[in-house]
Amino acid sequence: MGRGLLSQLYGQVASITVSQLRFKAVMISLPLVSLLPTYFALVFGLPKEELGIVLTGAVISPAVWVGVGLIQDIVYEREDYRYLEMLIASPMRPAVYILSRIMAGTLISMTTSLPLALLYTYITGSYRVLPLAIALPLIVSIFLAPLSMLLGLRLRSIKEAGSMPSLLSSLIVFLPPVYYAPGILPEWLRTPAMAIPSAAAAEVLRAVGISGYQPILDPGVLLAYLLAASMVSLLVLYSRFNWSLE
Repeated sequence: MGRGLLSQLYGQVASITVSQLRFKAVMISLPLVSLLPTYFALVFGLPKEELGIVLTGAVISPAVWVGVGLIQDIVYEREDYRYLEMLIASPMRPAVYILSRIMAGTLISMTTSLPLALLYTYITGSYRVLPLAIALPLIVSIFLAPLSMLLGLRLRSIKEAGSMPSLLSSLIVFLPPVYYAPGILPEWLRTPAMAIPSAAAAEVLRAVGISGYQPILDPGVLLAYLLAASMVSLLVLYSRFNWSLE
């Protein structure tokens, strides 16, 4: 990537990130909704080991909320702000826009994920898990953001995108074993649940961070799946992304 393209990328990332940080409600609601199950775990007095399992979900979930939220962002940029129309007439390449959107979303989610990752290492007492607790939300963002952007480009009205991010995020975060161990699920459902990126990432983090935890699948296999699927997700978006948006 040339110096001009890097300059475009950095400028676009900075612009998107700053504009998102101006919405204080988003910056307040993201940690609140991520920590909500942890709050109930404290209210009901769960032991430290189970609290670590719940907190795992809090570390992973911000990447889901922000990544899936790109559906609405893309629709607004195309239908309301007409921002994508300006980009069509600009020298910016589609790859720069795609990367800038994913990078900016990752930075936003890390404002919540990073402090929670530090709290997770403190609660579990496993400080060697900190790099993984930082990396896994990044991988989940790379997995979900391209698919969300692709879906946003296919929606034709703001009304269609109104409640979709919240609904999809809730389904990805609260239904699968993200805030709870998959052992609670029926046996036939445990392995298929690991196909959901949030559940797979949470299982990897629990396996490495919680002493004595028995994962459903080998964490190395799950991590390889997340990395491979993230690359496929990026390639699918890039192959289908069209500045004309026809």
